[in-house]
Amino acid sequence: MLRHFILLFTALIGLTASQMALQDSRLASLPSFSAEQVYAAQALPGGVSLILQGESLPYDHEANVYYLPVSKETALADRRLATKDEPGVSYGLLDPGDGTLILCARTDSGIRTSTLVFTSLPVIALDSDGDALPGDEAEHGVLTYLSGEDGRLTLRRSEMEINLRGNTSRRLPKKSYRVKIIDESGEKSNLSLAGLRSDDDWILNPMYSDTSKVREPLAYWLWEQINSSSSAAASSRAAYAEVILNGAYWGLYAIQERIDRKQVGGDKQADILYKVIANDRPTTQELTECTDSLLCHGFEISHAGTGVGEQRWLPAASYMAALNGEENPYGASLSLENTVDYGLFAMLTQAYDCHFKNQFLNCVYNGSGYTLYKIPWDLNHTFGDAWNGDSTQTNYLDYVIGDELVLDSAFQALLTGIDDAAAQLIRSRWEALRRETITEENITQKAYSLYLPLQSALERDTARWSQSGMGDGNAQHIRDIEVFIRNILPRIDEFVRSL
Repeated sequence: MLRHFILLFTALIGLTASQMALQDSRLASLPSFSAEQVYAAQALPGGVSLILQGESLPYDHEANVYYLPVSKETALADRRLATKDEPGVSYGLLDPGDGTLILCARTDSGIRTSTLVFTSLPVIALDSDGDALPGDEAEHGVLTYLSGEDGRLTLRRSEMEINLRGNTSRRLPKKSYRVKIIDESGEKSNLSLAGLRSDDDWILNPMYSDTSKVREPLAYWLWEQINSSSSAAASSRAAYAEVILNGAYWGLYAIQERIDRKQVGGDKQADILYKVIANDRPTTQELTECTDSLLCHGFEISHAGTGVGEQRWLPAASYMAALNGEENPYGASLSLENTVDYGLFAMLTQAYDCHFKNQFLNCVYNGSGYTLYKIPWDLNHTFGDAWNGDSTQTNYLDYVIGDELVLDSAFQALLTGIDDAAAQLIRSRWEALRRETITEENITQKAYSLYLPLQSALERDTARWSQSGMGDGNAQHIRDIEVFIRNILPRIDEFVRSL
């Protein structure tokens, strides 16, 4: 017994002063300070360092705020959270009663404070090496990811490269970014974010034109429900996070997976993945005669198998021949089931900016030729959203473009020469979807399940970007999506019955 006591005493005196202080400065053990104690003291510049098992947490230097992706109660019970020890400093917490906490560091000369804000979303801090905001060129930096998975704070940190992405979004004040995860030697390194796939290449979508911040994640979810071609037509998935960029709160973002060979399970030898990047359509002749290995009149190659060679543009020529009703000797054909799925999806979401461009075309080699699968992309103009000034051509007020529903180009080509078998396929597919998934209740419930956890983050995003969703778009409240769904479903029901 005496030997055990001596060992324990030796271990205790072996602790450094810093280690002993850390035991007393854990968030869970901090005393409560009164408002009089805090506000009567001299306010000192700077904040209070908050760490998780010795690792510094994402921090908004501009506003002096920590964002913690757990509830206040969970944070207060987490004994891994602590202040960074400083000699001569006593720490405490002030609860102002507004859902936040004020972390206080008191000295003889005054008091420093930092605010703790609790969010239901993961927090991503992006710290690039340069003084300016990231631009077109990839810039080295560090990514810190703080999540509250299973009610427990988890912190991961990795080196990264970051640069701007997108075309239209560059004109907006809140930018879209591409983030590549790398290791210490600069090689690719996979990281899983927000429950999505483990990958080295991520998209941070600002969702700037959408006030509700629901349209794109909802549209991608809908495509998962409608897509019957499995991974051959797999699109992106999206999850929410709050972003701190170079020490300043940058708002609510959607973390998105890229559509690439990994996402669609493409063959490294034979498959081709195109991205359609413009509405200006090429002719079949332009495609068959194209010698560029990556770009050809509105088409961009995202992946071409090592065995594809000089025939890489022939599947795209087949696609254009199908759209134009031309003879197709180019060795590829559209999947009929996928064409129907995509056509119904485009009508349902009224994706007017995705009827030709903003699509991926996955060309899967089947031994004798290619089967083509369409994949939706860039779905911000859906569920009634449109750019300002477009109201006479878009579906926002009455969900009408002209007098017709939005029709995808391949689906429209199918309808041009439709026979009884194709009409029956469309009817049976829509009827099955209406029974199983595509109901007003299901879609509305999903929309609100996305929207409701965003409330506090939406307030912060709006405060940071006061014109978000306004000025550059007419996206409105979540209730407008609900009205849209209520109106669009009967219209598609009637359209399908009329075939």
